[in-house]
Amino acid sequence: MEQGAVTLSFLMGLVRACLQETFPEPCWVIAEIVNIRDHKGHMFLELAEKQDDTLKASAEAVIWARDAKRILPLFLDFTGVDIKPGMRIMFFAKIELHPVHGLKLHIKDIDPTYSLGELAKRRREVLERLEKEGIINANKEIPFPLVPQRIAVVSSPQAAGYGDFVSQLESNSYGYRFHWRLFPALMQGAEAEKSLLSALGEIHRIGVKYDVAVIIRGGGAQKDLSCFDGYELARAVADFSCPVLTGIGHQRDMTVLDIVAYKSLKTPTAVADYLVETVHLFEEKIDMFKENYLACMNEMFLQEQRILEERIRSFSRVLENRVEKEEIRLAQTSMRFRESLGRNIEKGFSVMSDMERRLNREIQDVFPRSRGILERLEQAVHHLDPLRVLRRGYSITSHEGKAVRDSEELTPGDRVHTRLFRGTLTSRVEESHGE
Repeated sequence: MEQGAVTLSFLMGLVRACLQETFPEPCWVIAEIVNIRDHKGHMFLELAEKQDDTLKASAEAVIWARDAKRILPLFLDFTGVDIKPGMRIMFFAKIELHPVHGLKLHIKDIDPTYSLGELAKRRREVLERLEKEGIINANKEIPFPLVPQRIAVVSSPQAAGYGDFVSQLESNSYGYRFHWRLFPALMQGAEAEKSLLSALGEIHRIGVKYDVAVIIRGGGAQKDLSCFDGYELARAVADFSCPVLTGIGHQRDMTVLDIVAYKSLKTPTAVADYLVETVHLFEEKIDMFKENYLACMNEMFLQEQRILEERIRSFSRVLENRVEKEEIRLAQTSMRFRESLGRNIEKGFSVMSDMERRLNREIQDVFPRSRGILERLEQAVHHLDPLRVLRRGYSITSHEGKAVRDSEELTPGDRVHTRLFRGTLTSRVEESHGE
């Protein structure tokens, strides 16, 4: 040994002795689980203490398999969840320092009441944060569609609850048709919250406007519900663009997800029934509106019919009075017309008699004058009679049915006809001479 120095093993032995002297018995410790690793039933934990996201201390711990078989089932039965990263626990541990493997806490027991209080505290903090941000009821304030038919389903494809949901929706007794699309997600385990957030984001990314989104899981252990208490998932649902229905199949306490959703139902089947009944309620309202409308229209029709009948009766009375007055007026007019017609006829007969007398006088005056004119015309016609002209030795020559008045109308060789007082001659032109 060098003067003033000790070996590492000697130093570790001194530290081990001091620890055993200071902590001869196990003690209760509070820490946050950073990571858990299972190796052949032995649970190896990474522990830490943080303050305002600053690491103040860290250590490694182990729960040997013989202790894990006793501790972990009791913890699950009491809290409803398994120990997992991010959880604060209070445990009873023996502090040991191995010269080679270093400091390690051997956990002998875990107080579930502390963790249960921590889980409740965490849920309360998440709810208080959502309340402070003013979004805890944001999804509930979205108007629920009157006829929800386009449905985005977030679930595991293998979940029995998903099959129950689809079956209940398709085989509804009213024959309604729904259109849904599955967005697969893990519904339990450490990666469940991240997977659920991814599925909700995918609904927005595809650009289809859905009427409602449903998150369904079906049956499962109470310990699997812790993934539905996270702040990020709760905020995503609270801020979602359409109403969100949950049916994650639990009968005990509500998760944070149930609280922020538009409506929480116990099972996926109940979610399907809710959608079907919502559509049926709308149909009933339509039928009721139809009946009310028909009743109102019938009442209006009867009222208008009564008004029309009253107006017809009133019009008939007015019409009868008017017809009676018109008949009287027509009779009076007819009487006046007959009287006027009689006077006009008498006057006409008188005028005709006067005209007849004037006409007779004029005829007596016109006939002698007309007889003289006719006799003179007769004499003129007699003197102009063509036969009288022909008798005096004149003749009429024609060519092609027309009387020839000018020798230039004929050419040598033309055939002409000459009318005499007695008989006709046909000749051929030899020569033609003008005056």
